Amino acid sequence: MTCFTTGEISSNQIQGSNVRKKNKKSEERKSKHKMSTRKILQGAFQYDDTDKSRVKCTYCDKTFKYHHLTSSLKYHLQNSHPTHFRAYKKKVEAVERGQSCDLSTPTASSAAGSQQTLADIGFSKVTAAKAASITEAMTVWIAKSCRPISISEDDGLKKLLQTATGSSQYTPPSRTTIQRRVDQLFSELRSDIQKQVDECCSVALTCDYWTSLSNTSFLGMTGHFVDPTFELKSFVLGCDESTERHTATNVKDHITHIIEDYKLGNKVNICM
Repeated sequence: MTCFTTGEISSNQIQGSNVRKKNKKSEERKSKHKMSTRKILQGAFQYDDTDKSRVKCTYCDKTFKYHHLTSSLKYHLQNSHPTHFRAYKKKVEAVERGQSCDLSTPTASSAAGSQQTLADIGFSKVTAAKAASITEAMTVWIAKSCRPISISEDDGLKKLLQTATGSSQYTPPSRTTIQRRVDQLFSELRSDIQKQVDECCSVALTCDYWTSLSNTSFLGMTGHFVDPTFELKSFVLGCDESTERHTATNVKDHITHIIEDYKLGNKVNICM
């Protein structure tokens, strides 16, 4: 039996310890290399060489915090590199359909040295028809939701619409345009209501005086009638500011004014 004095370590133990340390360092290097070369979103992002908690966009070198969630990375890819994002989406969809596709292979448009198109840098054109439909939708939203007309010039809304249209050059309609379109929309709806009222035989009215938060008094009036197809219709006929005392005479004059404005004549059978 071999005995060792205190402090003595066999050469085999030293060699074994050195081998284990060497293997451990080798595994660490392989792990770091694997992490640094790992492709995220099919090569659109790679781990930063100096900070493994961050990833770098391979198209613009911008870095992002990365915790294994790709939502913010996809957002950057979609808004800053739309051509690469579309190519990525097509390849992912192809794989989901079971088609063979090498996701790491760059497309012709994303090859190094290829010229960017106007669409790549946010200059996609919004057609006149598309712009008109956006203006119409904004007008209806502002009117029905009681939003301030000045919201059309809000920077956040502008960025939202530019993202939705895919064009960084799109400019939302000005408040003047929205105001003009709201007035036009009111005239169109007023004409449509007048036409339906003209065709009915009798109308029931409901009225209510109310006061706003700014202590302004209003009279609201709603007309109700049954159209020729026996469908009940209800329309707001007026919501007028009232600056006078609510005496019987003033209330009568106020209601009569709205009735005459819509040419209801003798069609009113009840007013509550």
